[in-house]
Amino acid sequence: MKVGNSILAKSANKQQQRTVKPVTQITTQLRASLAAAVLGVNPTMNIEKLRRIRNKNTEQQNELSFLEMKECVDKFINDESMYPWLTLLLSQKGMSANEGILLNCSEIFEQYGTQWMGTWLTKKKEFYEFDVMTDRANKELLEIDCWSRVHHEVSAHSKGIGKTPAFIALELLSEYGQS
Repeated sequence: MKVGNSILAKSANKQQQRTVKPVTQITTQLRASLAAAVLGVNPTMNIEKLRRIRNKNTEQQNELSFLEMKECVDKFINDESMYPWLTLLLSQKGMSANEGILLNCSEIFEQYGTQWMGTWLTKKKEFYEFDVMTDRANKELLEIDCWSRVHHEVSAHSKGIGKTPAFIALELLSEYGQS
């Protein structure tokens, strides 16, 4: 009789130990899985795992490109204060920060400030490359070296690379509801 009671007690403990995930967490996970399925991205891989793979196959290369672009977009959306000069640059060019996404951006510390280079994609599907100089202390825009509209090949099946970076960027633009 004690054996039966202990089995029932263990079963009851297991049920109590189960944690119920909040609906928002389940929804977020479901949305990520759905987006991954639609965009062809493996939700279990992350940027660091992909970067450590030496000889990436085409799918892994495409996924890494997507995740790196997504990381840049999220960084800009979540903290526009990191790029006050970009908001000013966009306004000077007749655009606003909510009219597109920042695909990539890198910085080089120079003697007289910080040089920023990157790519902006508008919701009209226009790519702009920029190269600007900002004050290092307050990130104030000092000089615009380059702001030019560029045309990239857009293909889902380019020989040797699979999806072109422009195609991946447009997928990302649609994910953020910008197209």
